[in-house]
Amino acid sequence: MGSRRVPSLAALSAFIVIASALTSVSPRDFSLQVGATGFVKIGAIIDNGPPGTPDSVWARDPTVLQEPDGSFKMWYNGFDGGRSIILLATSSDGFSWTKQGAVLDYGGNAGAPFVLREGSTYHMWFQAGSIFHAVSQDGRSWTVDGIALAPNYPNWDGLTVGTPWVVQYGGQYQLYFMGSDGGTDRIGLATSSTYWNFTRVSSSPVFEPGGTWDSFKVRNPAVKPGNPWIMYYAGLGNSFFQVGIATSPDGVGWTRSSTPILAPDPSPSWDSQGTVGAKFIDGAYGRRLYYTGSDGSRAKIGLAVEPSEIPQPAANPWQIPILVSIAAMDGAIGLFWYFVSYRPKEVRRNSAPIRDPSRPLASMPPKYVEIVTDSS
Repeated sequence: MGSRRVPSLAALSAFIVIASALTSVSPRDFSLQVGATGFVKIGAIIDNGPPGTPDSVWARDPTVLQEPDGSFKMWYNGFDGGRSIILLATSSDGFSWTKQGAVLDYGGNAGAPFVLREGSTYHMWFQAGSIFHAVSQDGRSWTVDGIALAPNYPNWDGLTVGTPWVVQYGGQYQLYFMGSDGGTDRIGLATSSTYWNFTRVSSSPVFEPGGTWDSFKVRNPAVKPGNPWIMYYAGLGNSFFQVGIATSPDGVGWTRSSTPILAPDPSPSWDSQGTVGAKFIDGAYGRRLYYTGSDGSRAKIGLAVEPSEIPQPAANPWQIPILVSIAAMDGAIGLFWYFVSYRPKEVRRNSAPIRDPSRPLASMPPKYVEIVTDSS
């Protein structure tokens, strides 16, 4: 009698276990997309609120700090179609965030916050036509106490100044900012020994439009001193805002990279019409970029990380023992069926059941995350 086979229970059991594992993932699991720039887009981490809430139209321009206890705070600009205010969100890991509501309303015109912590005191610079400074002891209750930088009419930054980023360097504070004359946005630099009354280092900007993809506007500087200095910025050419990078030997003269590092994804992605203003944060985990993305009608906040920090599913404590048990059971079933149902015409020594190579091993670990390469 020829050999007969029965359907293996292991394949069906393994499928059930793997399906269960895939549905038991933590809040840190996102749809991933890898660009060619060294960062991995995780997705939108701050969504728009319901109609009528402060961030129902825009959630944008984040600034993030990691606290001494390891938790994270994010201040960002919320816009409901009429008023622009500063909101707060908190997180234990920098991936999953809980909104805490409004923390600063400056005449309905506050935006683009940057926050620096010194000891137990928080300092915020934000835009509202001019760049203002505010102070807080808890990051929630803020007192606006002065102007850091005002427009300089009728020069290149004569209409408005904004999108501040402050660096402590050489015993002073260096304020990188966007200046606009109503047509073109450029990036300037001003310094101060205090939190207010910054003085421009030059009557000219330190960084202007001039590349191929950023030929019209540059704004949202985020600067890291070093050798070289690094600046992430938003640039606009003939299509959408994208995020680029520039380097400098001294923080004043900058050389741009020829290509953006964060670009919009294809429609109907949430960031298909622009990626704007990547604010970085460094830690033991590497470097994270929190940025604004827009689909043309709404703005949300997204996150890009280094590949080593791709979030993984939460482990199922029963998964490994069950898979091992299934493998053992599969082998036992095979041996049993061989001796009961298979009658060889001649007895051969060292005979053993042979696994069908077309059937996947039950002990093979499931594939949790699919990474799609961004060809743009």
